[in-house]
Amino acid sequence: INYTWEYCYNKFSFYRDLKLKHKLPNYLDSLERLKDFPIINKKSIKENYSKIKLESLSKKFTLTGGTSGILLGFPTSYYDEYLNIVRTFYYRQLVHNININSHSLYIWGHSHKFGKGFNKLKNHFKVNIKDKILNRKRVSAYDLDNLNIEKIIKYIKKHNIEYLITYGSSLEIILDFLSSNNIFINQPIKVIVTSDNLSKEHFDKFRNFFLNSYIINEYGMAETGIVGFSDKDFKRIEVFYDDFIIEENKSKLIISSLNCTSFPLIRYDSEDLLKNKRNIPLKIIDELIGKKRPILKFKINEKKISSIIFDHILKNIPEIIDFQYSFKNHKF
Repeated sequence: INYTWEYCYNKFSFYRDLKLKHKLPNYLDSLERLKDFPIINKKSIKENYSKIKLESLSKKFTLTGGTSGILLGFPTSYYDEYLNIVRTFYYRQLVHNININSHSLYIWGHSHKFGKGFNKLKNHFKVNIKDKILNRKRVSAYDLDNLNIEKIIKYIKKHNIEYLITYGSSLEIILDFLSSNNIFINQPIKVIVTSDNLSKEHFDKFRNFFLNSYIINEYGMAETGIVGFSDKDFKRIEVFYDDFIIEENKSKLIISSLNCTSFPLIRYDSEDLLKNKRNIPLKIIDELIGKKRPILKFKINEKKISSIIFDHILKNIPEIIDFQYSFKNHKF
């Protein structure tokens, strides 16, 4: 942490200003001293974004999630991606015995990465090539009506997929369909979900209708890549503690980076909630509450979709720089 902290205040005026304002030390003599540091968030980074972008010297950017109402093009690099690939390989292959090239189903979104015009064609081509190399079938998470869910279930039953990757909210929609139609998945499938935790009701449905499968919880964010993973108990997440320091502050998960990436985060508010009340560093997150994405039910054809679709629709409108929305009684 001292090596990374020195790198931060030498390279970024954002951290130099924090250091002067809060009289922060050059050197931490214990991890407890981290509590003297202010908590940063998307808002503070956004306010200093032009300087951070310039000083990071990065030509690659990844868009953060829009669920908090603030969208950021976060600086990244091939080194950042390399670190995340190593963590992904370790967690999937060495911990869960998942061959990265095994046949898989990917129920996902991320349309904001596709761009427009030639860039859209180029990015679609790259995605298709990547899916082919990884032996992966990609299905949109944005349109999970009954007809498309039937196609997904038919694909799962017909093909011997080893693992499935999706959002927790998308998995809940599929589980509701299985439960309503009394359909069972018998194949042994390792189901990887992101940090949207399942409700107890849906976890029970998973055990009842995915008869020989188990859930793996992958916790991460666009700004950091994968931070931790679960073993057989999907609620218990083991942190990559060589790469990150995790602490709890007012029930929020606060993260600090231990790598000199394009823009390391020191005491960054993830906006995820957790139940741990232990001292830092947390090597195990006992139960991540995360950010709950509501599932909307439309009157037209009774379609059910995750609210994440609105994040990605709004991200694709270049004139929009910030947005927030709310739901009440299925009204947007």
